[in-house]
Amino acid sequence: MIDLLTVEESLADKPTFRWVLEDHEKDINDLDAILEKVAKGCKTFCETGKAFCDSMGPFTEGISDLAKHFQADDEIKDAYTTFTEHLEEINSFYSMLLEQAKRSILHSMIEDMKKMLKEVKQHKKAFREKSDELDAALNTNSAKIPRKKDDEQDAISSLQTLSAVKAEFHHTSVDYVYEINKLQLGKQYIVTDKFLHLMYSFYSFFHQGYLTLQHIDPYLKNLNALMQQKQSQEKNR
Repeated sequence: MIDLLTVEESLADKPTFRWVLEDHEKDINDLDAILEKVAKGCKTFCETGKAFCDSMGPFTEGISDLAKHFQADDEIKDAYTTFTEHLEEINSFYSMLLEQAKRSILHSMIEDMKKMLKEVKQHKKAFREKSDELDAALNTNSAKIPRKKDDEQDAISSLQTLSAVKAEFHHTSVDYVYEINKLQLGKQYIVTDKFLHLMYSFYSFFHQGYLTLQHIDPYLKNLNALMQQKQSQEKNR
């Protein structure tokens, strides 16, 4: 991590401060681009996931219709009813995972980071403007060499103007440094914490799916034995 900027460095405005500031700006631009990639990827994941969940509806509906078709055979009818119920349950787990991804990444992390990045960009713009104003004031002041009394009054006025521009620049610089440090410190917690929540959501999804299928594992084994028995009976006819 790049060293945080200090108020003293921003007020001194030495070349080393500007170099470190450029490093921070590059780092923030990189973060902005990466978060944009994450947001697009998460949006695609949620959209395709929703399409998958939606497609399961007609599929499980068809399985349910098979249960009605085989209603004369209680064992087969119950099998298709069981398939439908458990596939719908697993599909609901997947829907919850997608909702967690949308809430944790898109609605929480990305929005929070966008607000912080927006603040940094606004203060960066103000910092650049005040920096240009200060350079212009310094050039104007250095170009004036008082030779007469009126010139001396002009020089005093220029120095006052320069002092006011410096004060505005220092105030803007301190604010800009504060926003940069706030982002650099906050991004670690905000981004990592939200992804931690997402990983727990994935854990819950697979764990719930495993428990659901484990619960019907004895039933599936008995059904498999029944199917083999029926198949054997058919061959021996």
